[in-house]
Amino acid sequence: MDDQLPNCCDVSKIHRVKTEFPEMAVLNLMSGLFSSLSDTTRLTIVLALSKNEMCVHELAVTVDSTTSAVSHQLRKLKDKSIVDSRREGQVKFYKLTDERIRQMLDLVLDFELTAKVS
Repeated sequence: MDDQLPNCCDVSKIHRVKTEFPEMAVLNLMSGLFSSLSDTTRLTIVLALSKNEMCVHELAVTVDSTTSAVSHQLRKLKDKSIVDSRREGQVKFYKLTDERIRQMLDLVLDFELTAKVS
């Protein structure tokens, strides 16, 4: 295939970049994370949880949804290890599993705001 590439292509660059890709299993995990955040409701829930730990009722009011719909989305986020919960009596409080998720959201927001200004 390398001999069919146009002159503008640097084969050594292509090989170097490809060797730096993560393994397919890691790419699949990354894709799952981004897919989970591609739903507006889930993304809004994650943004809310990046600010504070919240129960499902607080989240429902915050994201203008029903507790049933939010619970459904929380299960999906929990399955992807994006959120976790703790129980206090009969109430579950949800939080992000990792501070890096909040940092990633901050980077994306900063990028989007900067791109709009440019």
